[in-house]
Amino acid sequence: LCRNLIFSEETMKLLSLALSSFFAATLPSSGDEIQSAIDEGIEAYGNEQYSQAASQFELAAQLLREMSGASIAKALPAAPEGWTTDSEPDVQAVGASIMGGMTSASQTYSKDDSHVSIRILSDSPMVGQISMLINNPAMVRQMGQKVIKAGDAKGVLTYDESSSTGSLSAVAMNRYFITVEGNKIDEDTIQEFLGLIDYETLKQQ
Repeated sequence: LCRNLIFSEETMKLLSLALSSFFAATLPSSGDEIQSAIDEGIEAYGNEQYSQAASQFELAAQLLREMSGASIAKALPAAPEGWTTDSEPDVQAVGASIMGGMTSASQTYSKDDSHVSIRILSDSPMVGQISMLINNPAMVRQMGQKVIKAGDAKGVLTYDESSSTGSLSAVAMNRYFITVEGNKIDEDTIQEFLGLIDYETLKQQ
């Protein structure tokens, strides 16, 4: 069966050329490591070294996820007036073996004793679960929550007035799962932070 899957030498050359052209057009110079992994994977596949080929292609996929995370981080809002951020956005990428592979970017904002954290995850299985809740507002109200919309996102807000803490789980473009969590903050501010995300940047990913 494996022998029947081996590409002809001409097909391998065409595949290599197609992949090289694609990544040359879409990746910056920092993508050289990705191109190298792809080339090594194609060579290993041609030599019937399937395990090595799989490892190289997974390396390329992981590096691409990391680049995707850096792009998603650009959608995180700058600190609003009066707020500060102490560090660069945190970018994480996990391989396909973990929940199909996901990429995320997050940032924390502070103002006196108030704190807000935003996390954007791409291709998260949570998108489907939150979408089901959003489409059932009666159930959301029964749980003491509310459905809100800001920008291109729609989500479910949980807020505790006694502690002034809130958590918002939202979806955007049926692909992104977004969380906004706030401490010592009001509901409106949590919703405002959701609206500050650059959704046009997310649409380009």
